[in-house]
Amino acid sequence: YLFILCAEVLTGLCLKEQQNGRLKGLQVARRSPFINHLLFADDTVFFSSTNVKSCTSLMRILKRYENCSGQCINLNKSTISFSSKTPESIMRRVKTFIGIEKGGGMGKYLGLPENFGRKKGDVFTGLVDKIRQRSHAWPTKFLSGAGKHVMLQTVLSTLPNFSMQSFKIPKSVCKRIQSILTRFWWDSAPDKRKMAWVSWDRMATPKCMGGLGFKNIESFNDALLAKLGWRIMNNPEALLSQVLKGKYFSECSFMESTPKQAASHGWTGIMAGKDVLEKGLGYLVGDGASINVWSSPWLSTSKPLTPIGPPT
Repeated sequence: YLFILCAEVLTGLCLKEQQNGRLKGLQVARRSPFINHLLFADDTVFFSSTNVKSCTSLMRILKRYENCSGQCINLNKSTISFSSKTPESIMRRVKTFIGIEKGGGMGKYLGLPENFGRKKGDVFTGLVDKIRQRSHAWPTKFLSGAGKHVMLQTVLSTLPNFSMQSFKIPKSVCKRIQSILTRFWWDSAPDKRKMAWVSWDRMATPKCMGGLGFKNIESFNDALLAKLGWRIMNNPEALLSQVLKGKYFSECSFMESTPKQAASHGWTGIMAGKDVLEKGLGYLVGDGASINVWSSPWLSTSKPLTPIGPPT
């Protein structure tokens, strides 16, 4: 709790400098808000211009935070990244001024590359290898059927969860992950392949329907992305919602938004989740103030049905 309280003070210092125009930060799109810092657990990312005023403001915030909290910033563990068109002379000046020499952007964070291009298959190759290595680390011949079931449900199936919460994983990668899970269930050793007597689709059905309750990777991915879309729709004041609205659906609501060409991997995944929402979302009729009689799905509580019309 003390750490969180200190982080709140750091956030307040950054927002004050942003309001005064000394540390504006980054703007994803013209209608998106400026962002000069993001926090996740005990990691902090600052966004700044390379001019002297912004760099001076950033260092003043860090020094004041250190003096008040007693938490000293470890510059040796910190990294700095520049946009691709930044001149070499400006890079050297900023690195010397801030005191950070190590370049960033080429490593991994929470299992995903910090920077990646248009090919999603290359991004998630490391994820497939990680699941394969974990499955091969256990001698399955010493595990009972119940033990394998627990390992599949609680460990192997959950490894891609973080990635699936933010990105739409390609079908080819889902099939590779599913293949690893299938081989772990049926094989007694990595080099001894056995016959798969039941298909994965059958085993992925709920237990009440005769299956084993395993996850269908592709469907679970869509469900997690639909959950993200639901959050965006129900929390329009959240920072993520404001940033995405300014870039992708500034003129309409989230449910009226459409896929965009050359969109980010994140937005492409959210659009896949929106398709799931459209199949199941409907209106619970109250005073009717937010419902369009002819275009909103309000006729049924079991599935989204819209009236036929309006009349000519």
